[in-house]
Amino acid sequence: MKRIQILVFVAALAYPAIDFASSSVDPGQLGRMRGILTACSSVNPREASKYLLEIKTVIGDATKETVDQVAGAEEYKQAYHDVTEELGSMNRDEMARACTNYLATTN
Repeated sequence: MKRIQILVFVAALAYPAIDFASSSVDPGQLGRMRGILTACSSVNPREASKYLLEIKTVIGDATKETVDQVAGAEEYKQAYHDVTEELGSMNRDEMARACTNYLATTN
């Protein structure tokens, strides 16, 4: 079962979160990606700067005001909560491996 969770987690990380061609940021997608990237930063603190770069990639050219507005949306909050709750149920070592694998696929 844990292997399935890891595969789902890695797939979620690799899934393109936001259509950069659009002018709006999807609150649910941003919430999920921020939750995943925040969790990865917590289990791999030495790689935190790389995860922060990934967050910037997800946000794209959106202004701070747009991001703040999206982060205030209920859909964002729910998505962030759901992801962090799910990841919190994973073994810390498994999550760290999945996060490391994610960084390897983004470089």
